[in-house]
Amino acid sequence: MGSCILGFARKLGNCSVTDAKLWGVYDGLLQAWQLGVTWVVLELDNWEVVQLVKAGPGAAVHNALVSEIQRSLQQEWTVKVSHVYLEGNSVAGALAATAFRLPLGLVLLQQPPDEVA
Repeated sequence: MGSCILGFARKLGNCSVTDAKLWGVYDGLLQAWQLGVTWVVLELDNWEVVQLVKAGPGAAVHNALVSEIQRSLQQEWTVKVSHVYLEGNSVAGALAATAFRLPLGLVLLQQPPDEVA
């Protein structure tokens, strides 16, 4: 069993599931980079988002957020992107659910919420 280093949640308002997942990827990579992490395992339960993230910087993507994610993957670190089924990603789902009671924007969590702990 691992320990919590840092959690985050972002309340976005109305958006697609794909956009919400992409924001989660972006925020997670940004926080990991800022913490100095050099090896990341990025597990996503949305196949479309996996494909967008893995498309590479040369892909014809017309989404600024995807472009930023792909740019961040080119930094000096190792990021392994893989698909997991929703049932294997329960902590991410619980963190996402906490965003509904937060103000708009990104909130960093030093301790896991009760429903995640």
